[in-house]
Amino acid sequence: MRPAFGRFLAAAQALALTGAFSACMMTGGDTFVVPGGAEDFPNTMVPLGRVAVHDLMAIDDWEQVPVATPPMPELPSLDSLQMTPPNGDVTALGKTGKVQASAFDTLNLDVWRVDTSRVLEAYLLGRIYAYAADSSATHVQRDTMSALYLGDRGSLSLSMAALNAVRDSIRANPGKFLMPLDFRGTAIYGPAGARDTWVRHSYRLRNLNGEGTMDQAEYQTHTPLPDGDSRRQWMRIYGPEGAYAAPGAIPEEFELLHRDPQGDTLAWTSVRDADWDRQLWTFEGRGVVDLTFRFRNPPTQPLVARLHSQLRAAYRSAGESDSLDQLSYHEQRWLRDGRNVTFTFQGWGADNLLAGGDTARMTVDTVYALRDSLIQYSATYKMLLGPVPERMQDHKLVAYNVRKYWRTGALYSNVSHFFPQVPVPMGGSNFAGLMATTTVSRGGDTTTTQGSVDSTGFNLVVRYVKDHVVSTYEVVLDAAGEVIHYESAPAD
Repeated sequence: MRPAFGRFLAAAQALALTGAFSACMMTGGDTFVVPGGAEDFPNTMVPLGRVAVHDLMAIDDWEQVPVATPPMPELPSLDSLQMTPPNGDVTALGKTGKVQASAFDTLNLDVWRVDTSRVLEAYLLGRIYAYAADSSATHVQRDTMSALYLGDRGSLSLSMAALNAVRDSIRANPGKFLMPLDFRGTAIYGPAGARDTWVRHSYRLRNLNGEGTMDQAEYQTHTPLPDGDSRRQWMRIYGPEGAYAAPGAIPEEFELLHRDPQGDTLAWTSVRDADWDRQLWTFEGRGVVDLTFRFRNPPTQPLVARLHSQLRAAYRSAGESDSLDQLSYHEQRWLRDGRNVTFTFQGWGADNLLAGGDTARMTVDTVYALRDSLIQYSATYKMLLGPVPERMQDHKLVAYNVRKYWRTGALYSNVSHFFPQVPVPMGGSNFAGLMATTTVSRGGDTTTTQGSVDSTGFNLVVRYVKDHVVSTYEVVLDAAGEVIHYESAPAD
């Protein structure tokens, strides 16, 4: 299963890096705002019509959902991360609630030095610590062990003779007197005289239930790279009573961190179990995972300075191939022009998970730089999903709305709602349906509209409120948003 994990993680990284937004999503139509006053109705309708045209064009943006791409090369084997304590066979410990007598035959107390300075903790809590150290020109390792003392705590006293007697008893039969609770250590390896290039390894083994043997392992490597960057890999494996060390044990979590010489994060990937079985997948090759990605200056997105993505997915492995099925997606991008774009794709139900044949919600939210006249652009798309959520060509759009707020110009805010007469499939060009908008001008006037829209233009009933005076009009706009006819209509 471990080689498949490399392909699985690489495919997830490619998914996060290759998502694309249309020009509408990235800019929000800032150029459609016409500055100036709104002293009469036609002047108000000029910017309003152009905004409506742009909002109608946003129908195509729902097709820009990121999809998985072929995987990148495999990551190094997770086996390369693992370490074991010095002279301690933690995989052979018993499962009966107490350590077997033979379990610590290799625990050499000439290597492990018992800490005799923490007598009070040993007396009150029964916890004893021991340390080990080893070094050479090409290797340095330091380890710490904590264990539960199973003997008579009353024999522990501040007298050196009593402490020596306890230590001799442990030395003679460590399995009888010690219940291991925690092992941790760090080792660095490399050529003599070049410690800045040494690879650092660390581990931690935990006895989570305070009985039997170790239940969880954490392994980490820190590798300096030739260009001054560094790479850190971290993994956690859960397996009660030594199962974590079994061949083919499946991780519960995995992280990969890439930093530059100044310590700034260039890329970070996190994969965590999401279906509460404490493993990324089962031995049958199935699982639900949460993936988090953070990239600085992603090479496939030249307009993006930083990219943060979160993905929940179902993982499936079949022989030499593996795949990710999207269940929900969230992404945030910091663009080089100062704008901030947030994107989500998730189910409409309470669990927010995508499911074939269900309804889903896609949102895009852009916050603009101070030099832009637009402050914020938000769009929400309601879709009827096809049988496979990743196959966008099978989905249909059933409704969407667009919200805008301006810093300068004739308009302050606009909210547009569109309801197609029939669900629109991907690539559908003949849009016809209903439209409703609410617009607030810079001076506080309010305009609401209701009516129909199609590829030829707009037919709207407009309710215009200025200085608490209500005026109602029937308005026809062409496909470019220009007013071609309007007349007064009876008030409601």
